[in-house]
Amino acid sequence: MIYVTGGTGMLGAHLLYRLTKSGYQVRALKRETSNLNQIKKIFSYYSSEEEAEQLLAKIEWADGDLLDRDSIKLHLKGVNFIIHAAAMVSFSRRDRNAMLHNNVEGTANLVDLARESGISRFCHVSSTSALGNPPEGVPASEEHVWNNSRKRTAYGKSKFLSEMEVWRGMNEGMEVLIVNPGVIIGPGNWDTGSPQLFKTIWNGFQFYTEGGTGFVDVLDVSEAIVSMIDQPQWEIVRNQRYVLVARNVKFREFFNLVADDLGKKRPTIPVGDWLLAIAWRLALVVSWFSSSRPAITRDSVNGSNQMSDYDGSHITRMIPFQYRTIEESVGRVAKIFLNEHR
Repeated sequence: MIYVTGGTGMLGAHLLYRLTKSGYQVRALKRETSNLNQIKKIFSYYSSEEEAEQLLAKIEWADGDLLDRDSIKLHLKGVNFIIHAAAMVSFSRRDRNAMLHNNVEGTANLVDLARESGISRFCHVSSTSALGNPPEGVPASEEHVWNNSRKRTAYGKSKFLSEMEVWRGMNEGMEVLIVNPGVIIGPGNWDTGSPQLFKTIWNGFQFYTEGGTGFVDVLDVSEAIVSMIDQPQWEIVRNQRYVLVARNVKFREFFNLVADDLGKKRPTIPVGDWLLAIAWRLALVVSWFSSSRPAITRDSVNGSNQMSDYDGSHITRMIPFQYRTIEESVGRVAKIFLNEHR
């Protein structure tokens, strides 16, 4: 029995699909108010309606909150393995304290309860934002240790501190695995996260920045995790972390790929640091008067004109695994988007 947190998110839904498809028993955490329609839609991308319903029926849903230890403790009865993919993601300064508390405290609670319940195996989904900054010209890898600086986002700090809770669990006798995906390309809710990039380009977005980062397919991330938790692979990968990045891509190149596959005009207007600085300040002022969240923030545009390179090759040297190309990933997601918007 595998217990999965974050199952209602894009990556979590793909994990649930891969796990049920592979024959695992799955218990998944959700809130009482969670809408499962998005998960049903994601399952339907990869199977017939009948098969999707059959796979969904295999999931045992458990209502609760990671900050409520009593509710989570009840969920862990009979569980052998935990995949922790839940996290609050925000680049708004007003969410900083809540995000640090939710992500770190939630992970600490889950580690503690796993130990109390006798669950010794734990996979934690982190992020490349929790990695350290390497020397100039060197891609960031598993070996680069976090360094706290003003340029670090609160989200990155929350993921780093969450990792520390997982390593604590390892030092207390658990077997753990941490994966650090880059920007995950996949279909899902087109109004949030990385799927929103496709909708933004579809709506005629014409701006780009000169920076870039590491990208990876959601199918690669889910398949990598499910492959690594399998017993023979687990003995090889346990108590390590793995950066999951297929390729480092400039934002302009990525936007061009999306635009081409959607049949839209490529972005042509470069946005420099000075314009970004003006933009997030204006968005902040607007939010003050409208009592809404700013459309962009300092954290969300930080480093947009810098190239952040990552080395995701460690996994390919440890187990049989090969990334999909970014072109293939964008093409597949664009096709799904077009099927829903034409």
